Amino acid sequence: MTISYTPHFHLAVPDFLSEPWHAEFAQAMQSIDDALYGVVTGTLPPAPIPPPPVLQPVGFSAHKNGADQLSVPSNLLTKVTCGTELYDAGGHYDTALSRWTPPQGMVNISGGLYVSTGLVLSSNLNINIFKNGTQFKQATNSAAGLDAGVSITIDDTANGTDFYELFVLGSAGTTFVVNGGVTLTWFMGHVVAGVV
Repeated sequence: MTISYTPHFHLAVPDFLSEPWHAEFAQAMQSIDDALYGVVTGTLPPAPIPPPPVLQPVGFSAHKNGADQLSVPSNLLTKVTCGTELYDAGGHYDTALSRWTPPQGMVNISGGLYVSTGLVLSSNLNINIFKNGTQFKQATNSAAGLDAGVSITIDDTANGTDFYELFVLGSAGTTFVVNGGVTLTWFMGHVVAGVV
């Protein structure tokens, strides 16, 4: 393999290294010559652009780990507890409080729940995302029997201190049961785009 060498200066080199150059020597000579030329002419090549930082994902997924939430009162907004994490990238989900406080940026949040018994026939079952302790978004499904499921997905812009929780509202004779199945009742979210 030979590499041509285009000199800016006539550097003295031994005759036995005259072109065609050995590849390694040609590369070294070219680098030295380019550097000298840049110093003399004031046209040093620009510094290499560093690679972009590797962004770490931020998000969580939590569930009830099979434990039913019993005696949920009728027609009263009640927090759905999800005290077991499937994952918590970034460490922003609080299992004790069942709330997520993401870093600043755009976020996507989803929740799903299944009421396995106790609902009034044809009544509405509501799932709610609360933001900072206040009802923020809601989705509704009608109970075809004593049970029903409902889910919700939203986007929002978090300020770094905003926190999100999952709530349920349903109509029952007295109380109803939120099923604790891992695949049936869950809460999750992730940062779509952080603030740079």
